Amino acid sequence: MGTVCIGCERVHGGETMWCSQCAAALPWWSAARACLRCAEPLAATDEEGAICERCLVQPPPFASAAAAFWYRPPIDQWVLRLKFGHQLTYAAALGTAIAQQVGARGDLVIPIPLSAERQRQRGFNQAAEIARHVAGYWQLPLSRRALVRTKSTAMQARLSAVSRQQNVAHAFRVVERRLVAARHVVLIDDVMTTGATLAAAAHALLAAGAVRVDVVVAARTAAVPANQG
Repeated sequence: MGTVCIGCERVHGGETMWCSQCAAALPWWSAARACLRCAEPLAATDEEGAICERCLVQPPPFASAAAAFWYRPPIDQWVLRLKFGHQLTYAAALGTAIAQQVGARGDLVIPIPLSAERQRQRGFNQAAEIARHVAGYWQLPLSRRALVRTKSTAMQARLSAVSRQQNVAHAFRVVERRLVAARHVVLIDDVMTTGATLAAAAHALLAAGAVRVDVVVAARTAAVPANQG
């Protein structure tokens, strides 16, 4: 038997969750033309593997950021089907794409937590489901309880960049310092837009003794400039 492609739903002979035709059409993120710190597209004049001007002026607390995809069709629909349609197949697809596209790093994987209220409403944490597949593929330990969200925040998608930072300020806490002390943590989330949520979580982890925090997400929202293809 073959594998049913998650994109076109046709059976193909490969072992991946998508056929070669769909894989070629997916909006893959590329480290070569993205900022090392925030994963946004670099300006056409920047060298490959550079740091963007914004991160040079105001570096984020995390050491690097990477993604599997740009947040464009069909990835935006994959994320929505996972978060609001409870279709966990997409967590496996996104997690596998992260693990294969980004490559293993760190020594502890931690997903961005939901508030207790939102966890109850949704019934699961999409970042934790994605992180489970990443950690398994990379053969790294996964901690779902090291980091908690201490307050219920407004949906980030509805807020401006400044409001996003204010919304998640002091929203995270490390439950037990021993879980992250002296660890190189990889923070996992589904989508990165301004990075405010991930920055707030990274601050909490570093304050608790983590030696480094890297961010890895399924999708980055910035569009690829036209001159980059």
